[in-house]
Amino acid sequence: MKIAIDSNTKKAYYKGDLIMKEYLHGSDFIDTRMTPNNCELIDISNMSIPYWLGGGKLVYNGTGFELTTEGEAEVLLSLQKAKRQQMKDKRDEYLNGACTLTVSYVEYELDCDLTSRSSIHQSIDNAELAGMAGTDSISWKLSDNSYHDFTVDELKMVAIQLAMFIQGQYNIERDKSLEISAATLDTIDDVVW
Repeated sequence: MKIAIDSNTKKAYYKGDLIMKEYLHGSDFIDTRMTPNNCELIDISNMSIPYWLGGGKLVYNGTGFELTTEGEAEVLLSLQKAKRQQMKDKRDEYLNGACTLTVSYVEYELDCDLTSRSSIHQSIDNAELAGMAGTDSISWKLSDNSYHDFTVDELKMVAIQLAMFIQGQYNIERDKSLEISAATLDTIDDVVW
């Protein structure tokens, strides 16, 4: 891998991205999406681009760039934190969207956000308090704004499937967190939902 050093401004570039403001002073990294024509290429094959993310300790030692062990660890921790947040955001996206559930061999798409889950449980509780039989019907609004009449027993099946779906998302996030903990600078980007 090579980076380009602008001989006039002393700024370092990689694939058109400005990676450091002043490489001699180790300032913060910024992204400009352009590389000047008057750049000298420097081989840094023993490093990879994640080293520059998060303002790691990439320093110019007078003849070339080197990454301190401390800098590598800082960058990895920063990337792991960002990746965990990315996984949490993805989990929340699924938890606040719609999910497809099968009831009596028919698939229905229901909202699975917290309000919808709570409403299902309240409807089941109210049906039981009212003495409704398992075969009595409750009209339920689906995610496409249409309605379907579920029996009380079917609505209980919906609640169980929703709980399993929700727990499944948390299980995926937990597994991804373990992958993130085991990741290196070279493999952290491979962790996807």
